[in-house]
Amino acid sequence: VDRLVDPERLEYRRGHWYLAAFDRTRGDRRSFRVDRIGDRIELGAPGSANTPAAPDDSERHPWTFEDGPADEVVLSVDAIVASVVRLEVPDARVLTEYDDGSLRLSVRLTRWEPFRAYVLSHLHHVEVIEPSWARDDLVAWVRRVAEVPA
Repeated sequence: VDRLVDPERLEYRRGHWYLAAFDRTRGDRRSFRVDRIGDRIELGAPGSANTPAAPDDSERHPWTFEDGPADEVVLSVDAIVASVVRLEVPDARVLTEYDDGSLRLSVRLTRWEPFRAYVLSHLHHVEVIEPSWARDDLVAWVRRVAEVPA
């Protein structure tokens, strides 16, 4: 299927790269898995994208919706996903940037459960360091899931 899209960003989710774009053909935002895009790509002139303004909440992460008290969660992010996490969570505060490319980040959130899911989407590449309640909850949740029979 041929599409005319205005690219907005690249996203890395669950082991695959996605192109987030406004699909002019459908008149809506869509995500396209990059490894499924064919080799017939035509580029428009620089600056020719005509993307409508996103709804107010489209750029916010579900862990930042203001329906709870704010917490700061400190993460250790390995070099393999560090650049991706920086793109996905641009408001994260870099506490330490190590020579190997790994990071220690602080992320402000008001909802823990969606953030826990985000951390788990990066598997062993992202680790919750503190607060201890967040780390303990994540470990307990993974153990509960692992105990469920298939």
